[in-house]
Amino acid sequence: MKNKVQSLIKLIYNSLIFDQKTYREVKDNGEYTKYCLLIVIIAALCDGVSTAHYTNAEGLVKQLVFSIVGWIISSAIIYLIGVRVIGYSSGILQLARTLGISYSPHIINLFTIIPFIGINIFIISVIWGFFTTVYAVKLTFNCRKLIAFLITLAGLVPYGIIMFFLLR
Repeated sequence: MKNKVQSLIKLIYNSLIFDQKTYREVKDNGEYTKYCLLIVIIAALCDGVSTAHYTNAEGLVKQLVFSIVGWIISSAIIYLIGVRVIGYSSGILQLARTLGISYSPHIINLFTIIPFIGINIFIISVIWGFFTTVYAVKLTFNCRKLIAFLITLAGLVPYGIIMFFLLR
């Protein structure tokens, strides 16, 4: 158990520092799927804790569900753009795994409950998360940074629309 926790912490840390070897290993090894899901869940719980003091436990559960659904939807949208529209080659699960570890920066949202600096922590996590997502797309599709940036941006529009209607 201790070894698995250490592996998860190392995976999170390496994703936060944009470790190319880690992203490639996660992409190519199906054994990491459960770790990626766990990172999405941990990030969702940290996001949920940061909003729970405004809502209640129900808000925490909703955050968890919507984060997992959001991970699946964003993986599908970015996959469609990258593979079906542009023509890169990748499996949907390879992309989902690398996008899963790109949720790691959201773990710091646990600290957004700190008065005066909480909003700054939130902003940092959003920007950091965006760039880990771009990095995940870049390494999964083996494309240039600009292309990965544009694919990620293009994926935000349909993702935002879908999530808006799901949250209603």
